[in-house]
Amino acid sequence: MLADVAVADAVTRRVGALARELRRAGARTGVGQLLRAHEALSAVDAADAEQAYLALRASLCSSQGELARFDGAYRRAFGVALPQNSVEGAGRPQAIDATVCEGRDASSELLEPSAYERGDDEDPEPVARARASWQEVLRRKDFAAMTRAERAEAERLVRALATATPLRRSSRRRRAHGHRGMLDPSATLRAALHCAGEPVRLVRRVRVLAPRRLVLVCDVSGSMAEYAGPLLHYAHASLRLRPRVEAFTFGTRLTRVTPALRERDPDAAVRRVTHVVADWSGGTRIGEAIAQLNRAYVRFVGRGALVLILSDGWETGDPELLAAELARLRRTSYRLVWCNPLKGHAGYEPLAAGMASALRYVDHFLEGHDVRAYERLARLIGGVAHG
Repeated sequence: MLADVAVADAVTRRVGALARELRRAGARTGVGQLLRAHEALSAVDAADAEQAYLALRASLCSSQGELARFDGAYRRAFGVALPQNSVEGAGRPQAIDATVCEGRDASSELLEPSAYERGDDEDPEPVARARASWQEVLRRKDFAAMTRAERAEAERLVRALATATPLRRSSRRRRAHGHRGMLDPSATLRAALHCAGEPVRLVRRVRVLAPRRLVLVCDVSGSMAEYAGPLLHYAHASLRLRPRVEAFTFGTRLTRVTPALRERDPDAAVRRVTHVVADWSGGTRIGEAIAQLNRAYVRFVGRGALVLILSDGWETGDPELLAAELARLRRTSYRLVWCNPLKGHAGYEPLAAGMASALRYVDHFLEGHDVRAYERLARLIGGVAHG
């Protein structure tokens, strides 16, 4: 894991150094080109020297003049000899089989700090931008395809999104400014006493906004093992920020995990959940789990809660029971949101019996496979109407 992080950081620094060398040569290389460079490297076999060279040249150069400057900048940043005529596309970079660069092993050469990294130049902007672009690539990566180090960083990004809070209008009211809200006759008459009995100023009041209860229900069956962790990290951060949050897991049964997630450390909290939940990575009986939520925990969802379900919809139980229980949950909750990681995959259609039954009662159907899906979810949660 540490080796993967070191190599990723080294590549990030070298791409930033390449952009810096291009700017020194007069090219207009900015953050947008850096983002495209990292996306291009993720789309090819970056271990292949030729593919990496062509991907970087195509993404960092936007004119013929910049193409002419690219070879020199590439040579200075990576220490690889390139043919002079590669601007025309006929040349190829010298083959790098991750072996020798002037008598040194390529891996040690890659990890060795360049003059820029050693502090010969005090401008830290290229490295900062390159690290930001690496996070941009990570935001688009499926949780199931991540390494352990990438998953830890992705879960940190997901926790940072938990600040979004659904709101509701409470019964309490406060004095409004301007012409908003309902007229307050008593306050208007009291204010008129200071103006010889004339109601010169009309006093209005509006309802105070209060946090709406958020209920997170996470599928922890075998098919959802790679996607449950990020939602539990999101639930942990939400619980740390506000009190009106409840978290449940289900596989073949429903388990309330709110107490387990109150641990201060997020990783320790998620590990505790895996010990508390008896059906982790087991089967899936969504209908029975929602039925238990509707009956045993009605105090949490029966007062206009925003309910979020993370599941791929693979129901091994009765789809009709699932439909009936979701219909009941939809009547008692304020909004019902379903996140399905499979929705983020090209060509996906909700043909599974459980998912097809559920869609009729879902207000919002979202993806749940990467960090960008949680960003969309956070925007939805923060923008819930104040009903």
